[in-house]
Amino acid sequence: MNKAEALKCFYEKNKINFSRCSDETDGNYDKRIASLPEQIDEWLSHIHTDDHSLFLSLLSRYTYLTQAQCKLRYGSVAALLQDKLKAFNIPLSEVMFVTVESSAGRATGADNVRADLKQQLFGEIYKEQIVPAERNLKSEDLEQYKAIVFLDDIIGSGMTLWKHLHSFCERFSINGCGKHKLFYACIVPRAHGIRHIRQNCKQNRITAYPLFDACWTEDAAFSTDSPEYTQAAKYEKMIDDYLHNDQKSFFMGFNKNRLLVSFYYNTPNNTLSTFWANVPEANHPPFLRDGNQKARPTVNALKTKKAELVERAYAYGEAHKRKDELEHTRA
Repeated sequence: MNKAEALKCFYEKNKINFSRCSDETDGNYDKRIASLPEQIDEWLSHIHTDDHSLFLSLLSRYTYLTQAQCKLRYGSVAALLQDKLKAFNIPLSEVMFVTVESSAGRATGADNVRADLKQQLFGEIYKEQIVPAERNLKSEDLEQYKAIVFLDDIIGSGMTLWKHLHSFCERFSINGCGKHKLFYACIVPRAHGIRHIRQNCKQNRITAYPLFDACWTEDAAFSTDSPEYTQAAKYEKMIDDYLHNDQKSFFMGFNKNRLLVSFYYNTPNNTLSTFWANVPEANHPPFLRDGNQKARPTVNALKTKKAELVERAYAYGEAHKRKDELEHTRA
């Protein structure tokens, strides 16, 4: 597969009109999409030619949600919610939407989630109904609501949304069986993450209903025992070594989610890091992530670091190759 073929598949899969998205005078203008062809050239220049076909194939299957697509999905979430609310006789005006976000106190994707939801449901809900999970709420703030929806753009590992849902339930002594009905929603679910939330809700005796369309579910880009995993591993290892985070590993994406997903405003770290992590002189990603990046080092430090990373990644790749060959011989 070449670049033109990969881009054609990418545009078709994501219903993207490149002419409109690259026209600054058009309401559909998307800076990421407009610069994508050039970004891919720069990206591939740091990837060995033998591996181009793999990464172009991954690009052809990549999910990119434009602002219009995000809004449509939030509209679908609202429709699913309203269907559920009928059974409890709860109007949309008595629903609180709690958006999941980082506790770092800076701009996050949750800002876009709130804005897109508010625009899509303009006239149907008030802005006061959408609150960030980190807001210092009091019990009296919940009195006017009968349903609470925990909302995130993506549920990858499920750990983040569950953490906020569980904390909220403990803080206000609710379990979804009393006055307040509980829901959790997203516009990009992964089966593994949904399972994590369901299992934890069951263990903690919390009743919470999921809200998403099954066709939005994203699977891992490849299985852990596939040739593609081994082929991509050397690049993922190089990036993880460069980012060097003691608390989190981004090898194959956070928690090894291995997703292929970006939103118009950012790329979640559940995605393969080769697609979002910037490593000067070694990886120039097509969908740069705002966050989890390192400050740019000096030129001399770059040259030294690049040599170290490439050598380490090569050794890692060769070790996996020998392991696969040995296992094949035994078989």
